[in-house]
Amino acid sequence: MINVEDFPPLLTVSEVQQLLRIGRGKAYDMIRAREIPSRKFRGAIRIPRDELLRMLEQDPQQESSDPGAKLHSVPPAKGGE
Repeated sequence: MINVEDFPPLLTVSEVQQLLRIGRGKAYDMIRAREIPSRKFRGAIRIPRDELLRMLEQDPQQESSDPGAKLHSVPPAKGGE
C-alpha cells in the first residue's frame, strides 16, 4: 500500500498518477478542469499534497463552490462481481 506521508509536500503529475492510479492524460485533463488542485513553479506543474488529500476526503455528494472541483464517485464493487 502507498503511504501518502512518504510523498513530498509538492507532488509531480507522475506522483499524483501513482496515488490516484490514473493515466498521464487523465491526470492532465483533471488538472486542466481544476478537479486536481495545482500550481505552476517555473513552468513545472506541482500539486500540493495536503490540498489533494483534502479534496479526496470531501464528500462527493457535497456541493462545491467551484463546479470543476467535484470528483465523480464510483460505487464500491459488490462481493466478487
